[in-house]
Amino acid sequence: MNHKHFADLLAKRLHPILREAGFKGSGSTLRRVSVPVVHVFNVQASSSGSRCFVNLGVHLTFLPPEGGQVVEPADLTESHCAFRQRLGEDWAYGSTDEQAEASINQLVKAWQEGGASYFDRYSGFPESFFALVHEANANQINPKQGLTLARIALEIGSRARAAELAEASLSRSPAMASGLRFSLKQVLQQASRVL
Repeated sequence: MNHKHFADLLAKRLHPILREAGFKGSGSTLRRVSVPVVHVFNVQASSSGSRCFVNLGVHLTFLPPEGGQVVEPADLTESHCAFRQRLGEDWAYGSTDEQAEASINQLVKAWQEGGASYFDRYSGFPESFFALVHEANANQINPKQGLTLARIALEIGSRARAAELAEASLSRSPAMASGLRFSLKQVLQQASRVL
């Protein structure tokens, strides 16, 4: 069993479910765009050639894509997304159609039990992101994640929270992370502006 055959079988079973939920596209990547929120569903072949990963990504169009490229919402891949998660560990293709179908049945079940709810957590803007920004522990999150949350806080009008997240992240950012430190300082400047 190869990736293409497995992906074709998966598309027959899972793509209709995804399309019913508002995803569009074909092949290995489908997207659901409701600006500013973009949801990305991606199937990635493993290097072993016998398995695949299912990647879930969420991005907000006002955030710079990961990797620094300029990417249109309809072209975002999971690797561009600010929020990412894998659905399960990996999924074996199997040696036969029957084994592939068994793996796909498990994958569809995993989607229904966890994948759909992952995207539900990041659905409406700004509602879904307000709690995310305000419940994060500013002193424990990764500084890069702190920058993302600070940018979201600015966008939803929570300037004090944006400053708090940026300051805490800046204090824990290594000196050699000059780009990250520069961006955090920009957020601090924006948060301190009086409108």
